[in-house]
Amino acid sequence: MFLKTLCYNCATWRVNPKELINRAIHSNEPKYFGEQKHRVHEVILFFTRLGLRPITLAALRYSYKSTGYSPIGFGYFTTALLKEERVLKIYEFSTRNSEYDQKMLVGSLRERLEIAQRYIRPYLADTTVDIIPHPISGKNCVALTQAHVDGKPLTKRPYAKYLTPPQKENFAKLLEQARTMLDETEYLLDVNGHNMIARNDSVVVVDTILMGKVDVKMRPITLKILNSEVDYLKR
Repeated sequence: MFLKTLCYNCATWRVNPKELINRAIHSNEPKYFGEQKHRVHEVILFFTRLGLRPITLAALRYSYKSTGYSPIGFGYFTTALLKEERVLKIYEFSTRNSEYDQKMLVGSLRERLEIAQRYIRPYLADTTVDIIPHPISGKNCVALTQAHVDGKPLTKRPYAKYLTPPQKENFAKLLEQARTMLDETEYLLDVNGHNMIARNDSVVVVDTILMGKVDVKMRPITLKILNSEVDYLKR
């Protein structure tokens, strides 16, 4: 038990869960929160785990071994777990937040999901947002649930270069709607690698939570990728 707890903490520990949940909740409100940069120690912690990805995933798999869930990935905010063709994306740090903050995060995530559904529903993986018991600790946490999407993750740019003609056609429609959504709402689809999957004749978005203007400012590469993919498709 001690070893599992140690592995879990090493793979998921975040220094300031209050700041993280505020950033997630208020990602489209720079006047409220986001003009400040991410704390350096949080960024270093995340990129250390990313650089040690095989070790991080091994620690997560050991931690979740008795739960029936298999960790398949992780991001800045969430850990992705697979069980019986369902994917659970857990905001690990939310177990350390208050019930009020958890409900605020759920409201923010649902709002962004609804905006995405309004513009790009045909391309979105079906997603729900809830507060659930954590599979390991049993404490309440915020989590997304999705059906598992089989296919080829878009990782090598330009993404469109490696798609079939039908996939490329649907990808162009997706990006066109994503640009419209950005212009009208200031929310951006996260088009970074692994967030979209080529499947059959289309492309499925598995990162269904949109980036707010704070995120866009802090990660300008995302908008650059979107624009470069649109330009490539116009050639």
